[in-house]
Amino acid sequence: MPWACSSTACCPAPRQQRPAVLRLQESTEFMGVLLDDLLEISRLDAQVLTPAIAKVSLDALFDQIDAQHAAAAAQARVRLHWSDRGLAVRTDAAMLRRIVGNLVSNALRHAPEGGTVLVAARRCAAGVRIEVRDNGVGIAPIHQGRIFEEFYQVANTERDRRRGFGLGLAICARIATLLGTRITVRSALQAGSTFAFTLPAARAADAAPPEPPQFAPAPLAGLRCLVVDDDPAILEGTRTLLAQWGCQVDCVTTGAEAIARLGGGGVRYDAVLCDLQLAGDDDGVNVLDAAKRLQPDALAVLVSGATGPDVLQRLRQGGVMLLTKPVAPAKLRALLTTRRQVAAS
Repeated sequence: MPWACSSTACCPAPRQQRPAVLRLQESTEFMGVLLDDLLEISRLDAQVLTPAIAKVSLDALFDQIDAQHAAAAAQARVRLHWSDRGLAVRTDAAMLRRIVGNLVSNALRHAPEGGTVLVAARRCAAGVRIEVRDNGVGIAPIHQGRIFEEFYQVANTERDRRRGFGLGLAICARIATLLGTRITVRSALQAGSTFAFTLPAARAADAAPPEPPQFAPAPLAGLRCLVVDDDPAILEGTRTLLAQWGCQVDCVTTGAEAIARLGGGGVRYDAVLCDLQLAGDDDGVNVLDAAKRLQPDALAVLVSGATGPDVLQRLRQGGVMLLTKPVAPAKLRALLTTRRQVAAS
């Protein structure tokens, strides 16, 4: 596991036991995600879900999905574009949101840095065709017939759990069947992939905005976070994501600004999220060292895409917790939820 923590606020265990405890926490999180996905597949296979068909505006629905994925796209440095063309469809809004959301997550994982993911709707003879396209490495023909199977993953032979479990497309395919459609894939190596499906068209003027997704009461409401990053897109994406979870967020671009906030005495932070490589000579580890000194109760987390042996050794020696870019929102939320639970106990 590429990070360790010496703070009793984030890992209340003896120092020698903390790596094992942190591995257990990560495993518990991944198992929770896996069990949720398996439960959803079981419910879909049992046909106990009935679509609530309504006229759905794609403009409003795409806005909701964009808000959920903007932070991940910014962290992966992938452009996420939407084109609804003012169209509407007849479908179950929540199920459609799940399909498109899963396809977008999949596309973001496979798009190259600096690449593009496009979600587009257009009229066709059968109604409205919705497409999710990326310009990634593509999928070889030998794999295309199996990507909708459970646990089947292309180019993840090491079974890295951070890249999912191979259930997202299986869930999408089952939901599409419930909605009376089928997801097709068109792809070629080094030419990207396009996933598409068709739904009945509706008059946009008759479509009501889809209900916002229902979430349990936010356990993170009121959590005060300081985010430090010199990339405006990542800074804004992270701020938006944390704000959606009910956090109070302050954002700065330099180490000097961060240290001034931490030492000002006016605000007590629950968590400090800092990029490793800041502009100029600023260094994220130095910022978090100052955070531990000035606000020792705050959870200090380094966010970085640099995971070479020298960097990891330095972080271990400094007792710094690391989240690797692109940070999975579920992993960040689980970490902050643990911090909230520890603070409340």
